[in-house]
Amino acid sequence: MWTLSSDYINNLSFHYIETYSFRRGSAYEKLNAENADLEYNGYIEDENGQFFPYSIRTGTFQHDHPIAIQVKNLLQIEIEHHEKYLCAPVYRDAIIFYDQTQRSVSSLNICLSCCYMQTDIGLLKADYKTYGYLKKLFLELGHDVENPEYNIIDDIEAMKTKIKKPKR
Repeated sequence: MWTLSSDYINNLSFHYIETYSFRRGSAYEKLNAENADLEYNGYIEDENGQFFPYSIRTGTFQHDHPIAIQVKNLLQIEIEHHEKYLCAPVYRDAIIFYDQTQRSVSSLNICLSCCYMQTDIGLLKADYKTYGYLKKLFLELGHDVENPEYNIIDDIEAMKTKIKKPKR
């Protein structure tokens, strides 16, 4: 079952957010070799509110900070085209929403490669631009994202231009 990202964020009351990135590359491989018994459950935060050891907090922002406002605006982008890939998402980026008592009220797990977002209430449906702009934001915050030079917005916009060209 899908929930619209705009419905999710509009019904979510939070005091501040934290952004997280899942450690990748050689640092992850080294840690993984040292902790072979440690299993990744697919989410940066588990059901007990514990963060996976390879997750890195990249920022903390009050609800009225420009970054938190930007996140809220990105999740409210009207859906023009919802990408649905057949691969299994790996949530390597997350936004955790907290109340005034520093209690997590929701976790938004994001797979930028597959264009999936998962919360405690299920999957979110969002426009391709939401993922493209989230990727740009995460890069600005220091996230180590896959294919940092690639952005889905560029591909979709190029396809739309190609489709709209009149044939001669």
